[in-house]
Amino acid sequence: MPVSLELISNSMRGGAFFCGGARDLTEATPTFGALTDNGFAVPVSFPLKMKLVSLLPIVILIGGIAAKTNFKANGTFTCDYNAWCFFVTLWEEDLTESWNDVIDRMGTKCVFGRHSWDYKLDGNEYEDAPFGDKFYEIFLSVRHNCTSHGIREVRSDTTYESVDTAVSYITWDKDLTGDTGTPYKEFV
Repeated sequence: MPVSLELISNSMRGGAFFCGGARDLTEATPTFGALTDNGFAVPVSFPLKMKLVSLLPIVILIGGIAAKTNFKANGTFTCDYNAWCFFVTLWEEDLTESWNDVIDRMGTKCVFGRHSWDYKLDGNEYEDAPFGDKFYEIFLSVRHNCTSHGIREVRSDTTYESVDTAVSYITWDKDLTGDTGTPYKEFV
């Protein structure tokens, strides 16, 4: 005779459900899980649950709970040439350049017959380094050909923004005319 739903719910000990089909509690086999409509227990792997739950504090300590900050950057680039191109990127700076995060970028934009161009970038960043600093290090870079020869890259000064900030506004206006900055072979 199967164990009734009432008998199962009355015999729970330490989160264990007793399987249906047993004649009495001495024959019942403990298993962890949820009861089905007909009173039978559906087993769930308890060791897997414990492993996942035990990893939770480690994940929180290392990665933190990600707070999102929205970055909005805008400004105007100017150039004395009648035809020029640029490629602008909004960055979050990390320990090494190869770890820097791209928050947003505008693809290569070529301008004809104008000496200025307004740009807007908008993107999100979730937390910073796992061990510590509570500030984003934000900068913009622009590669352009508003030079006498080739492509150059210039970057803005780094600004610091708290990871607790919901929205950060950055304005960078730059005259690109001239041969300042780092030479590059390509825009991207």
